[in-house]
This record gives sequence, structure tokens and C-alpha cells, in this order.
Amino acid sequence: MEERLVKGVLQSNTTVRLQVAEELLTFLSDPSSSLTGFEDLDQVVEGLVAWLGSSHFKVSINAMEIIVLLSQRNKDLVRHHLLPLPLPLWIKGCLLIKKS
Repeated sequence: MEERLVKGVLQSNTTVRLQVAEELLTFLSDPSSSLTGFEDLDQVVEGLVAWLGSSHFKVSINAMEIIVLLSQRNKDLVRHHLLPLPLPLWIKGCLLIKKS
């Protein structure tokens, strides 16, 4: 399943992106799910960063939600992909804050 999701994230087709987003949101919302099945999470994050620039607002919003869920599990994974982007300072601040 993870390989299929990674391939889906890298697609440019809006319909595929929306389907993959729904599956990823469900997967990442489950606390018992593990990210160890994803061989290259960097590719997933890079694909999601590309979604942020989508002209389809649902794709962009889904990307933000998925990135938040991923950052809750591993901030270092997403931090270096997002900090160079011109995001609002409060979003960057949330990524820099480390949980105790």
C-alpha cells in the first residue's frame, strides 16, 4: 500500500491526488499506523510540497493537513523541505518548536 501511495503523491492528476490524500489522511490519523513501510518519505514530502502550489484548493489544503500529520510524527523529516518556502512565519515557527 505504501508504495502505491508514494506513486500517487508524485502524480500530477488532480483526481489521483485527491484519492491519495484521503487515504494518507486516514492512514496518518491512525496512531497505530507506522511510517516504516515507506521506503522514501523524502519523496512523499517533496511531492506534498509540490501540492502546495496546486491551483486546486482541495489539493493544497490536503497537502497542508498531511504535512501537519507527518510533522507530528517526525518534524525533522518535513522541516528541511518547508523552511526554504515562503510560508507564513507562524507555520515555520510551528515546525521549529520541539516537543519536550
